[in-house]
Amino acid sequence: MDAVLKRVDAGAKRAVVVGAGFIGLEVAENLRLRGMDVTIVELMDQVLPTIDKEMSSYLAHELVNHGIGLELGRKVTAFKREGELKAVLDDGRELAADFVIMSVGVKPNSELGEAAGLKLGPRKHIVVNAELQTSDPHIYAAGDVIEVVDPITGQPTAVPLAGPANRQGRIVADNLAGGHSTYRGTFGAAILKVGNLSAASIGLTERRLKQLKMPYQKIYSHPASQASYYPGGAQMHLKLLFDADGKILGAQGVGSKGVDKRIDVLGVAMQCGQKVHDLAELELAYAPPFNSAKDPVNFLGMMADNVLKGTSTIVHADAIPAEAKIIDVREPAEVEMGGIPGAVNIPLGKLRSQLGTLDKKSSYVVSCQVGLRGYVAERIMKQNSFQVANLSGGYLTWKSFHGKPPAPKKAGQPVTSSAVEQAVQDAQRRAGPDDGLPPAPKKVVDVRALACPGPVVRLKQEMDTISCGETVELLAAASFASDLNNWLSSSGNELISQSQKGDHLVALIRKQAKQEGIVQGSASDKAAIILFSNDLDKALAALIIACGMAAAGQKVSIFFTFWGLSVLRKNPGPSVKKSLLSTMFGWMLPKGATKLALSKMHMMGMGTEMMKFVMSQQKVPTLPELM
Repeated sequence: MDAVLKRVDAGAKRAVVVGAGFIGLEVAENLRLRGMDVTIVELMDQVLPTIDKEMSSYLAHELVNHGIGLELGRKVTAFKREGELKAVLDDGRELAADFVIMSVGVKPNSELGEAAGLKLGPRKHIVVNAELQTSDPHIYAAGDVIEVVDPITGQPTAVPLAGPANRQGRIVADNLAGGHSTYRGTFGAAILKVGNLSAASIGLTERRLKQLKMPYQKIYSHPASQASYYPGGAQMHLKLLFDADGKILGAQGVGSKGVDKRIDVLGVAMQCGQKVHDLAELELAYAPPFNSAKDPVNFLGMMADNVLKGTSTIVHADAIPAEAKIIDVREPAEVEMGGIPGAVNIPLGKLRSQLGTLDKKSSYVVSCQVGLRGYVAERIMKQNSFQVANLSGGYLTWKSFHGKPPAPKKAGQPVTSSAVEQAVQDAQRRAGPDDGLPPAPKKVVDVRALACPGPVVRLKQEMDTISCGETVELLAAASFASDLNNWLSSSGNELISQSQKGDHLVALIRKQAKQEGIVQGSASDKAAIILFSNDLDKALAALIIACGMAAAGQKVSIFFTFWGLSVLRKNPGPSVKKSLLSTMFGWMLPKGATKLALSKMHMMGMGTEMMKFVMSQQKVPTLPELM
């Protein structure tokens, strides 16, 4: 590393990292932090081969968002030094670099053991017994150089990790001093930081289970790191592998918060021989800032137990039966953000009433966002004699299998981590003039306390006040990231950088003129909403949708039918001469937007006032504010 840093300090600008394992990813991220242009070349079609491909997809997107180029499924075949160093890929392309980091795996430096006549395994690791004694009883060995036992398969393996090596060292010391300590094998618990994400795993991967031809089952879950109503949480992506008897075979997790804790808990459970149904009963510390009352590990146990008992039948995104009809039970607004091709949308709340339109001779797969509503839909349909299975992990897992690969890195592509951005800019300033750096924001827009559609409406209002080329810094809840990207796509404005700072999102946005291909006033940029009710909840829904669409750049018209006109009524209104019938209607109808009642649970006004209070606490705009 001293030699690498000397190259960087001497002015190196470009680096190629060969290998996307632990060291390759860590080196790539840190070189990027030093302001370098970095490309990773990996022989496999994924990063971090110690986890399964669909789980690694989150890391691939994170790397690209940090401005790191990915060449997956590619091999470096040669190096050229014709004026400048170039790495030649197997497709003939050449990557220019000031230096190349090779991180293509490890092998044991067991030459001393071999020279001493010790028994070696097929990959040259030193063979030891449970007390870490070699084939010579007077010689012990520990660390990455030895073979260990895989507790899941009972077969010898090699796991070069610091944690097991340190524990082995203690066991050897104990036995040298006359003790009789034994090593119980290595499950391979590991964790890695990639940008704002952590990726952790333990046990066998699905790929390895297939190689060993071991039967297994799997489930996916996408829980929050803490209670969903408590600020600062983040979504995790978890995968659990187990056999028909409930034995835990492996687990993987990716997320920005809480992943280490869950994999550690699963590691303890595996070492203690617990099965998946035991996970449901684990007593884990609970408070809203740390988890939900049922911890994500408890949920995994409950889900796996349901599968083994037959309470739930699941299918997976990589193996949906071709003959199955897919029902998406999410709300229409969710489906508009993306869905499985060919799926029919029947929101969960309407499923019971629409069962009569479905054919009981057909087989169905139900899907939601993460799997929970799909499970409820599965139970409803099974209790009505349908052949149905739930898509494990829902649409989020489907996207990890079938979503678009990370976009190729472009010259001058912004990075998303505020720390990376600052480091890159500092490095550029050290190297010379800071040409091309984004201008200081015109203003800071803080929408963290606003409920939907408040953030996007406020952002649009603030963007309307600045000139083209000027920027704003947006502070928003972390969950606003996907809505922000959708708004940027429809409005044509440019995202300079995006990062998560603590528990919130920080984005720098530059105002741009309307992009080509988005024509103002076209049919796709117009929308009409008909408000046919004077119920508070329905009027609010119509106005919230209208404001959200308008903020996304659409021209929205609202038509008020007879009953909907009450929303526009002024109180007190102007004095107008009316007939007796019109006057009676005036007495019976609500006197304006502030006097509307809920369609259900009005409770002589108590329910409506309670709802208004909750809306106020959650910073939901009132009807007059929305209008």
